[in-house]
Amino acid sequence: MSERDYVRRLMVKLKKIKKSWWYKIPDPARCPKCGTIGLVNKRPFDIIGVVNGRGVAIEVKSDKGKVLSDHQVANLYLVEGAGGVSFVTTPSAQTHLLTALRNL
Repeated sequence: MSERDYVRRLMVKLKKIKKSWWYKIPDPARCPKCGTIGLVNKRPFDIIGVVNGRGVAIEVKSDKGKVLSDHQVANLYLVEGAGGVSFVTTPSAQTHLLTALRNL
């Protein structure tokens, strides 16, 4: 499954979590008019959200061994430093992610 397809399917499941809000950050390569939240040709992570009043950042990777870039790692640490939680997920780890989010 491609990363793009996984994000679409994940968003459907995330929106079913009670007391939550989710937004998929547009990919600047696919949507140049969408902006990049102040970053040049980079987005900080794939999905932002709130669960029970807690800020959440999610970076999605395919199961094909892709690694986080330095700016993705830095942004995920910044979210946690501000009191939010961050996750890196793959299709094979989806159940663990959804369980963790429901328990926030």
